[in-house]
Amino acid sequence: MSKRIAILLYSTGYGGLEIKTIQRAAHLQSIGVNVKLFYKDCEGSDNIKAHCNKLGVESQVLFFQGFIESWENRFINKFRCAFQFIKILKFKPTKVYIPFNWSCHGFSFLWLCNKFSIPNVISVHGYFPAINNDTNWLKKHSKNIFQYTTDIFSLTSSSGKNFCNIHKLDASLIEKVNIIPNWISQSDFTYDPDFRSTFRSRYNIKENDLLFGHVGRLEKIKRSHISIHLLKEFKDKYPLLNPKLIFIGDGSEESTLKALVNELSLTEHVIFAGFHTNIAKCYSAIDFNLLTSESEGFGSTIVEGMAAGCISVVSDKPGLNDLVDDNHNGIVMKEGANNYSHKIYSVYQSPFETFRIRVNAMKGLALFDKKAILDKFSTLF
Repeated sequence: MSKRIAILLYSTGYGGLEIKTIQRAAHLQSIGVNVKLFYKDCEGSDNIKAHCNKLGVESQVLFFQGFIESWENRFINKFRCAFQFIKILKFKPTKVYIPFNWSCHGFSFLWLCNKFSIPNVISVHGYFPAINNDTNWLKKHSKNIFQYTTDIFSLTSSSGKNFCNIHKLDASLIEKVNIIPNWISQSDFTYDPDFRSTFRSRYNIKENDLLFGHVGRLEKIKRSHISIHLLKEFKDKYPLLNPKLIFIGDGSEESTLKALVNELSLTEHVIFAGFHTNIAKCYSAIDFNLLTSESEGFGSTIVEGMAAGCISVVSDKPGLNDLVDDNHNGIVMKEGANNYSHKIYSVYQSPFETFRIRVNAMKGLALFDKKAILDKFSTLF
């Protein structure tokens, strides 16, 4: 019997998890696996469908709310979920793949897979908060929920350990946890001096101005206000460098961040550039690439910035300190510590230090080679 893999996405939107999952589906298809992607209806459903169509991946939307993930109307949702699962059963999968984007987002799918004894693979895409395991509803539906799980992979070591701790996995399952990070196509992020000049000119940034960059969504978990305070500290200490900060991306925190910029009198030094389709090129304009999140499943923008020659500056949090070793391939900011403006200045003013960190970062990019990662992913199916 040929391999038939159903990919079940408990989507809450269209983001990095959805993009990489669709790309993984396309890879499995390219090596002769029969793949179909099923995704929960969400705000980004149209984008998920369009991306699947673009890569030639068969897909189908499911209309339901999880009865384990969301407890509101859970009895009705359990029936709806089971009814929608019939569409998956009609595909006759030999194995199911379920990416987790939150603590238990995917449990409804997993519970139904167990009811029909379908082997499954799980991937962990974040450092998730603990869940209340003491409720009778969750106890009942999570009992032996990993019974038919053949493999688990996480993007980083810390996210894998966290997932095991949250769900109190037994030793036999913990042994099955693989580390399979996201990949990048390094050639897409090659430093481009011409684009650097054009991009900086567009936003009135001089060639010699020190530019901090923050690439990604402007949401609370990203803690983008830390980047603004870092700029303020740096500007006050080293005004002659005319430091600036550019946010490339948008999100719900944008108005709050703009208010903070006004409060700190930084309007001439902070740029909100909005969403860019050509993000790969944008890194060429940035000197220091900042990511100060509370946690990350995998800090893709940090790895992308490394490929373009940016110096990474990250918070000492899971998913970031997995990627950046302080003073080796970037700078890690310890929680509660200060005076990082001086550390950044020391690196910026030393051509040797800048070169050393960039070379170390470039060497580490071999870990994110696309072919090697997808080959390892394929062995799970």
